[in-house]
Amino acid sequence: MSPPGARARRRGTGSATIQDVTNHRSSDPAPRPLDTLLGPVAVTDEGPVEAPFIVCVHGLPGSSRDFRYLGPLLADHFRVVRIEMPGFGASPAGTVDSIAGWSRVIHATADALGLERFILLAHSFGGGAAILAAGARPARIAGLVLVSSTGARQHRALRRPPRFWARMGSLVAFPPTRPIATAMARRGYRARKLPFPSSWRDLRLQLRLTASIDFAAIGRAAAKVTAPTLIFQAQDDPLVESAIATDLAQKIPGASLHTFDTGGHHLQKTRAQDIATIVTHELLPQQDPAGVLEME
Repeated sequence: MSPPGARARRRGTGSATIQDVTNHRSSDPAPRPLDTLLGPVAVTDEGPVEAPFIVCVHGLPGSSRDFRYLGPLLADHFRVVRIEMPGFGASPAGTVDSIAGWSRVIHATADALGLERFILLAHSFGGGAAILAAGARPARIAGLVLVSSTGARQHRALRRPPRFWARMGSLVAFPPTRPIATAMARRGYRARKLPFPSSWRDLRLQLRLTASIDFAAIGRAAAKVTAPTLIFQAQDDPLVESAIATDLAQKIPGASLHTFDTGGHHLQKTRAQDIATIVTHELLPQQDPAGVLEME
């Protein structure tokens, strides 16, 4: 049975792995610096100049390269802008260290680019920030696409309460406890098959970001979203269980839930073609170009 107010669709029974996308075209445009009111960020840009905009937000950890398979497929019909959040990819760390801060960076980046309305596509932790951004300024978001997204309640990868992650961040920052705290964190990253941060400062930032997740705030923001919303989730996601996506589909008015039997947590890689096809079919007819972005 579909969630109330949502459309649920199940797609694909075959195995999907990272190897499945290696024969697909990929793109890694060079990130370019962009000054915003919240500090500098790096962005990439591809696609037709006059096309509607899609702004892509990576997860935690992540960078613009997370969309190297999905980006060029979307760029056939959309102007695709990928943001590298403060402290990730080519963006300097700055002072933003919360999921609410990420949501503000999304709008600050759009402001700096002169975008009045745009489709917002986000993966994992970035999905939580995208929901907050869409709920804060619903009229600005022309479409919302959530891929393996953080939701309105705790998921399996975050079994510990926020205070645990905050405490870990403090232990990493304190030199006498840094070695043991770093070793503990490394085991957690390895168990989740996530790349480990290259420095203790990067690790502290990621722990602080994790500690900042306010599931109740995400739930409240979800109810305020007015944009057509597509939610993509795999049944075999090891980090975010499918019930999280179902719950989001119930909370976001009119959301469409698309589930895959396989694909893991990084559907923007393993199911890039499927996602691009659905996004183009469902959202492109509803869009108007938002203007011309000039990248120097």
